[in-house]
Amino acid sequence: MTFLPVILCLLGIAASAAAQAQTVYRCTAADGKTTFSDLPCAGGKSAVLDVPSAPDKPDNSIMLRQQRVLKQLAGERAQQDKAANAEMERISGVSQAQRKRCASMQLEQQWAREDVAKAAGKDQESLRQKARRGAEKLALECPA
Repeated sequence: MTFLPVILCLLGIAASAAAQAQTVYRCTAADGKTTFSDLPCAGGKSAVLDVPSAPDKPDNSIMLRQQRVLKQLAGERAQQDKAANAEMERISGVSQAQRKRCASMQLEQQWAREDVAKAAGKDQESLRQKARRGAEKLALECPA
């Protein structure tokens, strides 16, 4: 979430408060050209234009309330970011431990297959069953 629009709005309000109403004169010269000036016309036809005055200064209570809301939102965002970072670190640690455990189980499975290949007779059947159970456990804990 970005607070740039809120900040720009507050800056716009502050800048517009500085503008002040002025008298504007519309002058029409003899050749028909129209000019606008803050001084009365020297010659020719002139007319005073009503320029709306600048809006009243914004109420400080509104600006203070907006600043409080902005600080509150920034604090909430910081807390959310902190919680999200902690969760990502926790997930990363779990997945790293899981990868290590899977690598260890794969190595044990490889050793079990080698033991089955070297064994003979009754020992071979026992080792084959042990290797099969290890493969099932590996498939259960480490899919794909």
